[in-house]
Amino acid sequence: MSELFDQWLSALSNSSEVSELIVGEEFTDDEQRFIKLAQTEDGLELRKDKTNSLALPLPFLKAVMQRYARPLSDVGRLKTHLRLSDQGVLAHMHYLPRFEVVPKDYLVWAQDGQEPIGELCAMLLPPLCHLASVLKSKSESLH
Repeated sequence: MSELFDQWLSALSNSSEVSELIVGEEFTDDEQRFIKLAQTEDGLELRKDKTNSLALPLPFLKAVMQRYARPLSDVGRLKTHLRLSDQGVLAHMHYLPRFEVVPKDYLVWAQDGQEPIGELCAMLLPPLCHLASVLKSKSESLH
């Protein structure tokens, strides 16, 4: 394996395993809400708050990550990670590239034994929300 993969494994061992990853945030006039990706028995769920959530099957996450994410060129600080049973690991990476002032948040996915791929959370959240919304509307139209 590559040196980058070794860095990934080292960073992963120093991050905290959680049941929810923060993947975005929304601001209103009076509050800040975090958008979280949580593991459930059926896959994943996008949660804006306790009453507003959308189911996100693992194949949807896999399709979005394969479409938009790219191999990492460097490994930043992994804050938290979510173990996806046999589908690998999903991690929240806080990355401050050289010569930049503002750190960026990435969603990084690594299937067991493969190089990790990642993309900005802000770039992945819209397609994930869209697919989860379509699934919800399709399932509601069937009832």
